[in-house]
Amino acid sequence: MDRINLQIVVHRLKPGEMTEQTTGEASKSIRDRVTVARDRARSRFKSNLICS
Repeated sequence: MDRINLQIVVHRLKPGEMTEQTTGEASKSIRDRVTVARDRARSRFKSNLICS
């Protein structure tokens, strides 16, 4: 088998929930986390680099 079908239930949002401004995670913290993950991947695949 090469495919799995998933089905999830997504409840409708109220209009106020769609326009509500929420603060997300700062770009810098995401960038730092991605950098750490990329460094970890580079060290894992030192001889055969396969990540961008």
